[in-house]
Amino acid sequence: SGSAYNDVWVAGEKGTVLHYDGLQWKVAAGVPLSGSLFPLHARAADDVAIADMDSDRLARWNGSAWTLQPKPQNLIARLFIVDPRTILTTTWAIAGGKGAVNQLQDGVWQTIYQAQGRMLNITMIDGEIWASGLNGKLLHQQGEQWREEAIPSGTTAQFSAIWGSGKNNVWAAAPATCVHWNGSEWETKLDCNTPGTHDALWGYRDAEVWVGAEGYVHYLDRRARQPTWRQVALERPISPEGLWGSGATEVWAVGANAALLRYQP
Repeated sequence: SGSAYNDVWVAGEKGTVLHYDGLQWKVAAGVPLSGSLFPLHARAADDVAIADMDSDRLARWNGSAWTLQPKPQNLIARLFIVDPRTILTTTWAIAGGKGAVNQLQDGVWQTIYQAQGRMLNITMIDGEIWASGLNGKLLHQQGEQWREEAIPSGTTAQFSAIWGSGKNNVWAAAPATCVHWNGSEWETKLDCNTPGTHDALWGYRDAEVWVGAEGYVHYLDRRARQPTWRQVALERPISPEGLWGSGATEVWAVGANAALLRYQP
């Protein structure tokens, strides 16, 4: 995750956090976590949040120091910083329980929506919360109203990734499929139709979409006369767990076993 070409963050095992300043990678000092660090979200150079999957703790960077945050009641699946006061998270369904959308605001955790089933990802697009998972459904919040939206394709797979640039450009990915929200309905005409579980999804404005799965990255240029998904050549085989870019000419892919690749055409 990152906020600019010279502010890119990745995290891994044993409390390791790396930061790229546009010239080189450096180990971030003072991280108060020691386990497997995931997920991570960077809203700005002075606002980064990260979770420890082993201790269920969460820490936040303010530009000069890391501080531990209040411990959530549930396991964190994904997190997203909304503003300097608020962090949104989704939780796994555990032991017959339910997934939830939680909010940490001014030091207090609250469950703001309780969903049926497993929650896998969360983001905010133009002031509206989107969360994915839910056995082929997507959770969408507009104002005080929450909806669990079924995808017209009829898939019951878990949507593990979601990204969007605006209210009329939201993408969600599940195993072997990608769907697009155009502001009024879900479309499948630009389905990526690629194998594997899509754990990583990112795009650049309304023009490009990138999706990663087991051993590959695919790319869609929507500016083309006939947009089609194309496979991107990888220097080494990885299964991307995260995709992020500062623009159309610089995209980062991170995977297991310290795999980190950079795309520059």
